[in-house]
Amino acid sequence: MFGGTCHLLRGNMVCGVYKDPLILRLGSEGAEAAMKDPQVKPFDVTGRPMTGWLMVYVAAVQGDKLDEWIEKAMAFVETLPSKYRSSMPLTPFPSGFTLQTARRDSRRGTR
Repeated sequence: MFGGTCHLLRGNMVCGVYKDPLILRLGSEGAEAAMKDPQVKPFDVTGRPMTGWLMVYVAAVQGDKLDEWIEKAMAFVETLPSKYRSSMPLTPFPSGFTLQTARRDSRRGTR
């Protein structure tokens, strides 16, 4: 879509990276609220900002703030309909899945 790395949930983009900033999909209301942070800008790489999408710069994602941003994006994207056909099997997140356990497991090389 924009030549960067991204992560999907049920076929909908949750977050990604474009050059330095983190790209998040928060929807119109979530994006408007997040724009109060000076390190957050509308996602605009073509001269036409995408509604509901943000560019979050490094200073705004330090420490646990990264998890908070991604959780907000996941919460919004979970409200969207799946882009997969209903006949396609979906693998849900395992019970007890959190960003912390995913990060821990990725460091250990386990799933």
